[in-house]
Amino acid sequence: MNVLGIDLGIRKVAVAVIAEGLEGYTCYGVPRLVLTEQPRQVELHKLASYTQALISTYNPDYVFVEKPIVGNNIKYSMKIAETCGAVCSMVGAAYPTGTKLDMVDNGTWKKELLLNGHASKEDIQNYIVDTHPAYALFCGDDQDAYDACCIALYGVTILDRAKHLSL
Repeated sequence: MNVLGIDLGIRKVAVAVIAEGLEGYTCYGVPRLVLTEQPRQVELHKLASYTQALISTYNPDYVFVEKPIVGNNIKYSMKIAETCGAVCSMVGAAYPTGTKLDMVDNGTWKKELLLNGHASKEDIQNYIVDTHPAYALFCGDDQDAYDACCIALYGVTILDRAKHLSL
């Protein structure tokens, strides 16, 4: 099983891949895409194309994307929602191959993994460094990579829990 965790920004996509192998799970990062300011339709096309390439390369079973935060800054909220739509459209295009999409609220994954829905950036980084030091290697000092890693770990946690459920 391959799981992608995606952290979004207005002009960026950070991704962590967790692959299930014979000896458990392995997490590795993908170089994040960060764009310079361009016409918005060009930015969205590049973000969508990047996501499409990731879907084709890793053929994930599940993709977990952090839901956009809608706040007081309407312009920011609209742009992050556009990015989310562009990214999710490529996951949707892969649906016939079996890839499933789940949107997750940042407070939800933080509460599940860190037991604090309002965890700080430092808390997130410390969690990965302390509990998954091998995963921290690919994150370096990139907070977006730490977030993407946690989103992917959240996905694996939920899917592992679901394996043990029966009707």
